[in-house]
Amino acid sequence: MAGLLITTLMTVVPTTPAQAAELDGYSWMSVELDVAAVAYDSISGLLYAAVSGTDVSHGNDLVAIDPLTGVVEWSVAVGSDPTTVEVSDDGSTVYVGLDGARSIARVNSASQSVVATFPLPIDPSYGGLGAEDIAICLLYTS
Repeated sequence: MAGLLITTLMTVVPTTPAQAAELDGYSWMSVELDVAAVAYDSISGLLYAAVSGTDVSHGNDLVAIDPLTGVVEWSVAVGSDPTTVEVSDDGSTVYVGLDGARSIARVNSASQSVVATFPLPIDPSYGGLGAEDIAICLLYTS
């Protein structure tokens, strides 16, 4: 099982007492989840993780994690084999690419629920397409 390690994006191993003293006060934690993708929401301060279907506790879920405590604040079942995740600029919506379902789920972060699922097209030569990455674009009309 792969784990999600919440840290300062690097692992530092002190080799001298002076280096160890410099790192005093920093901490890290491990959240045991089989995670396919993670996105950070700067509005709520939460990490959103798309959890693989093989995970025992949160398989096929989107989980919201408090990075300061490592606590899963909430989770919602999104569909088969989530592989990618993206958060809207205002933090109100989280999009999850579902490789098994060949679709994208739209999750309302306030209600903590899936509000829509969009099927991805089927290519005549290659079959069902998956979401390898998600980009959010707001369109304005006058």
